[in-house]
Amino acid sequence: PECLLCDAALDRSPGFTHRGVDYAVCPVCGHVQTRHRPPRGYPTAFVAGSGFDSIYPELSPDDYISRCNRVYEPKLRWVLEVLQNEGWSESDLKAARWVDFGAGAGYFLYALQRFGARFLEGFEAAEPLVGQGNAMLGGDIVRQNDAPLEVAIREHPGDILSAFFVLEHIDPARPVWRALAEKPEGTILVFAVPCHGFATLLETALPDFAARNLDNLVHTQLYTDRSIAYALETAGYRPLARWTFGQDASDLI
Repeated sequence: PECLLCDAALDRSPGFTHRGVDYAVCPVCGHVQTRHRPPRGYPTAFVAGSGFDSIYPELSPDDYISRCNRVYEPKLRWVLEVLQNEGWSESDLKAARWVDFGAGAGYFLYALQRFGARFLEGFEAAEPLVGQGNAMLGGDIVRQNDAPLEVAIREHPGDILSAFFVLEHIDPARPVWRALAEKPEGTILVFAVPCHGFATLLETALPDFAARNLDNLVHTQLYTDRSIAYALETAGYRPLARWTFGQDASDLI
């Protein structure tokens, strides 16, 4: 097998077993993935109810807004603060072209719309989520797109690109970071990925604990500090800020 991120051979790489599944740790970039590659179309083509439109069912308008307020509004406030510290004015941020890949039901776009951002685009493969998002956004803002992510990145320019819990599903990942490298200088990338860390150890230690980081089904690869640094270097991006979520603490409790 080869690393999904750097193409290095994993034949003799170190690894571990998590809930009966063998994982490899890339000796070059530190990326974590199953030692055997899942089949094409996995898991949605093999496991009923594993599609994102099943994982994220349609919400009432009140519940939709509540989820946006609790989960995505804090993300947006953090992004705005980081960029303002880098010299972006509020008017710059409202006039920027925001493109959200793997937009789901458009929660982040909804937060941006309330902020006053005028140029918004979202792309999502699951058609039911596209309809839910546009119903709340009031327009054709989220578009159905099942092309490879690297193709979507190349075809849709933007000043600020976002991808929340998307990159860990891309197999292989290297073409995506190469596509990001082609973007104009000054392009901003905002992304979130589940990482291999203490929470993963808790999932391994407690067999009845509902795994979220490395669940052997939806997540068959995980980023690490090393592989994130490698990916950013591959794309030619420098990190401006990092927000480490407190999932480990809440899981331990």
